[in-house]
Amino acid sequence: MCLADEGIIKTVQSLGSPLLDKLFAGVTSLGDIMFYIVFISLIYWCFSKKTGFKLFCLVLFLGYLGVFLKNIFKTPRPNKALWRTEAEGYGFPSGHVTVTAGFWGYFMMAMRKKWITIIASIIIFFVAFSRIYLGVHFLLDIIGGALIGIAAALWFYYLETKVRISLKFYQKILLCIFVPLIMLAVLMNDTTIQLCSMLFGLTIGYILENKTVNIQTSVKNKTKISRGIIGLVVVLVAFLLLGILPSYLEFIRFILVGLTITFFAPVVFSKTDKLF
Repeated sequence: MCLADEGIIKTVQSLGSPLLDKLFAGVTSLGDIMFYIVFISLIYWCFSKKTGFKLFCLVLFLGYLGVFLKNIFKTPRPNKALWRTEAEGYGFPSGHVTVTAGFWGYFMMAMRKKWITIIASIIIFFVAFSRIYLGVHFLLDIIGGALIGIAAALWFYYLETKVRISLKFYQKILLCIFVPLIMLAVLMNDTTIQLCSMLFGLTIGYILENKTVNIQTSVKNKTKISRGIIGLVVVLVAFLLLGILPSYLEFIRFILVGLTITFFAPVVFSKTDKLF
């Protein structure tokens, strides 16, 4: 069996229907970077800022890694006649699967709960399957994305648990400036500019928030709910308003969106939490 054979895609699609087309179009969104940004924002605001920030770094790195490897291998996608959704760029590895396997792989290792492992495994499988069903990836792209994502998660987990480096405040500032710049120097395109700009904004916001506002996440459930709703509205408004910026200032937009998530939204919470 050839892992880059369109026959596998055609076989899977032969079992399809308009209903399944819509279902798997929804399932595949669970592999989008923006889905994880929203999901992790809720973790950051309501459960653990430290865990949330680490997950932001992991997901944005995974997104960057996927784009970087696509531009290294430059393999084509399946014939466009098979596509049941829109897709951009090269085929190997699947970016959706890389991010999904990496995020949930790390989450399983960090949480070590059976029910999370079961749910995470189901999500990884169905996101991977959806990319084949929708005709935008070969099986090889899927397997490669899963292996790369899991390897990155293991590496990240090792760094977090085994290699603990204590940095001074100014060192953290320098790190959050130079890491995104180095990543951009290696590969600069529209996607990496967005990813690195958001990483920069999230990191600056995280440092500033801990030094100034420093909201606590051990709050009542109704406060968590209010933070989730208010926070998502604040970020959405910021994202839409910043959309008026010209395309050459796209990096400013994503820096400010990152800052809004980790700093400006908590500033708002410091005022609204008193109401709940």
